[in-house]
Amino acid sequence: MREEFKCKAKMYLDGNWPEVVITTIIFLLLTSVSNSNSWLGFESGDWQFGLKGGFSQIFSLIVTGPLTYGFLRFIRSLKTSSSEISQLFVGFQERFKETFIAHVVTTIFIVLWSLLLIVPGIIAAISYTMVYLVLQDNPNLNAFQAIQESKSMMNGNKMRFFGFALSFAGWFILGILTLGIGLLYAVPYYTSAKIEFYEELKTRKIKDYTY
Repeated sequence: MREEFKCKAKMYLDGNWPEVVITTIIFLLLTSVSNSNSWLGFESGDWQFGLKGGFSQIFSLIVTGPLTYGFLRFIRSLKTSSSEISQLFVGFQERFKETFIAHVVTTIFIVLWSLLLIVPGIIAAISYTMVYLVLQDNPNLNAFQAIQESKSMMNGNKMRFFGFALSFAGWFILGILTLGIGLLYAVPYYTSAKIEFYEELKTRKIKDYTY
């Protein structure tokens, strides 16, 4: 199944790489200002384990949630060939309050769990990994409801997702070794495959409700 997600991801990334690379550069520049402590560093909304003080942390708290939401929207829209770089910023217009709260709350929970051991922190991060996609698909939900929905979707799927995410480790290591250049491929590739993972979970949940 993981290979199917990757194949689908490559299909709608192909032919759109100029826009994808530019959008990824902007996203990484804006979200990496204060996220140097994040594990693998490829999506701070999913994997951030550390807090830093000063202006950089304030900036991160303000922009990371909306930008993560917008980056997912941009990558997701590639499936319909209607993507625009400006979609990176739609979170500020559509769901700033919810994405801001979601980022702050999930970061606090992940950090608190990580204070116990790294494994509980990873489990918590995986539980919250679909929050921004849930917010996109459910405009009636607030941040706390989206967090609960993400936890519900990931219940019983955490190990699957961990294996899925781990399969991209080589790409991110390569990205680091190439001084970040490889991340311009790894980040959208991982993100688009993660969207396919989410779509599969969503379809499965709809079927569960049908029976």
